[in-house]
Amino acid sequence: MNKLNNIMVALVFGLAASFAADVYTLDDCLRIARENNATLKSAKVNRQMAEETEGSAFPAYFPKVFAGGFAFISNDFLVKQKMDLSKEMEGFGQQVAPAMMQAGIDPSMLAGLPTTFNMGMVDKGIIGHLTLIQPIFVGGQIYNGNQLAKIGTRAAKLQETLAETEIRKNTETYYWLIVSLKEKLKTLAEAEKQVDAIYSDVQVAVDAGVAVKNDLLRVELEKKKLQSNRLKLENGISVAKLMLARQMNRDNADFDLADADLSQVTPPESYAISADDAVERRAESKLLAISREAAEKERSMERGKVLPTVAVGASLLYQNLLDDDAVNGVLFASLTVPISDWWSNSYSTAKLDLKAKKAAIDEVENKNLIKVDIDAKWNTLNESFKQIEISRDAIAQAEENLRIQREYYNAGTATLSNLLEAETLRQQAADSYTEAVTGYYTAVCAYLTATGR
Repeated sequence: MNKLNNIMVALVFGLAASFAADVYTLDDCLRIARENNATLKSAKVNRQMAEETEGSAFPAYFPKVFAGGFAFISNDFLVKQKMDLSKEMEGFGQQVAPAMMQAGIDPSMLAGLPTTFNMGMVDKGIIGHLTLIQPIFVGGQIYNGNQLAKIGTRAAKLQETLAETEIRKNTETYYWLIVSLKEKLKTLAEAEKQVDAIYSDVQVAVDAGVAVKNDLLRVELEKKKLQSNRLKLENGISVAKLMLARQMNRDNADFDLADADLSQVTPPESYAISADDAVERRAESKLLAISREAAEKERSMERGKVLPTVAVGASLLYQNLLDDDAVNGVLFASLTVPISDWWSNSYSTAKLDLKAKKAAIDEVENKNLIKVDIDAKWNTLNESFKQIEISRDAIAQAEENLRIQREYYNAGTATLSNLLEAETLRQQAADSYTEAVTGYYTAVCAYLTATGR
């Protein structure tokens, strides 16, 4: 019987564990988001597509080999010729006339023979070829095309990095929002305990006739206020969890976050980096340089379109036109100069030259803006850290004020309003500290992102 009870207990605990919500740390959330986020998956596919494009551009360096052929049958000969043999027949008649007369045959019968004939050739046939062409010079278009393909791959990788950075930033933002709301919920629970204790004391005082019922109503109003705030916090947590679940590409928000330690905070100096170095680390800066480089390659490709094109090749030909197989080999070289395109190309090249200049200007300007953004994020980080110190001092002062007001109230020298206000100030100070710490971690994430880390 005891063995059966043990099995039942194990089954119950096993089922309870299977239905328990997953509990995630920040690292868990970031890992799941990197693995499952749809935006990042799309960016990875774009990068793979760019790599395939780069791979398809490289074979342009090698010879092009192609084969072809056709067979035909005609309703008439393709080659015709009319032959006049009257002179030959006349000479032939003179040669054979004596022999015919000796044989008793009248030579005049030769005059009835035809002297013109129609000849025809080729009414069906098969032709095939195998050709190889090696481009020698095509105005640098093959080289520049490969360079553009490589630039496209680099850009796609940087776009993937940007997508991952954005996902990390959003994930951390929602994570710390949930942590903040949960900490506020804990503070609210503490406030509810304090107000419940005050309510019990006031109830005793009212029953003893040393307090009026209006004081009891005041405490009840404070309890209703706390209940309203609890509903707001719980709803805020639900919405934030849905947003975090979306970042992790989860179908539901049936998970919880592990408790975070907000007592110890790493100072900003441990994250500091030179703004000039950080600008070059940013993926956006690298994309700006790539954009300028791509514009320059496009300009070179456009110029190459009007340069001479040189190619050499060989072809193996097969034919069967006269019921006889024939195979021939041909070597050839070609030179093409697109003279008529020079005029229009001068305008398109000038346009791309302006595009390259604009890309260079944009690169310098946007790098300056990136540096301003880094400096702003650093200032926000320092400000957030100072807010933590201020909030920590405010908590100590608020708790001391609550202790004093409780002593005064118990001694009858402070009003109930003073005590409730002191409790509200303590709750506000605790919430401010929570907001300061979670805001600091959000600022850390923003600064690391701004410095390309």
